[in-house]
Amino acid sequence: MRPQTRSNPSTFLFTATLASVAMVLAAGIARAADPLPCQSAKLSAQVNHARCIVRCQQRTPERAQPCEARCNDRLTRRLAILQSSPVCTGVAVGPSANNSVCDLQLLNAAWKQAKCYLRCDRLDRRSDTFNVARCNDRCSSKFDRTRVRVLRQPICSQHSGAMPSIN
Repeated sequence: MRPQTRSNPSTFLFTATLASVAMVLAAGIARAADPLPCQSAKLSAQVNHARCIVRCQQRTPERAQPCEARCNDRLTRRLAILQSSPVCTGVAVGPSANNSVCDLQLLNAAWKQAKCYLRCDRLDRRSDTFNVARCNDRCSSKFDRTRVRVLRQPICSQHSGAMPSIN
């Protein structure tokens, strides 16, 4: 008599998805129409889709169906984006100056610096032995390192380096 093993639908779905993705990957390599990085990105999207479906299956049946629909929509959007991305089209896009991205990163760094200063002030009020000047220096040093890192990015190569105005 054979021992009966109970089939787990989540495991089956995950295995089936990986098998289908492997077949798509093999077909893509065989015809050499899509480069390997594109196929790798598509495989990653399929794996994330399978994980999403597995999470949905752990919900109640009435909540699982809409959840799976959202997973499918997300996969469809992701694959559409990948089809037109440089990874799949083969068109290399060089970095172009985008000051708004750089400004956003600089503002985020400044916000973190302000939070750090507030933390130093709060700790100073709680303790008589706390060295607030040293704490503030650490905040400034961290901001300066982040600012240099942001401005070294190729996309920020043409940025003036000035902090953006928030007015």
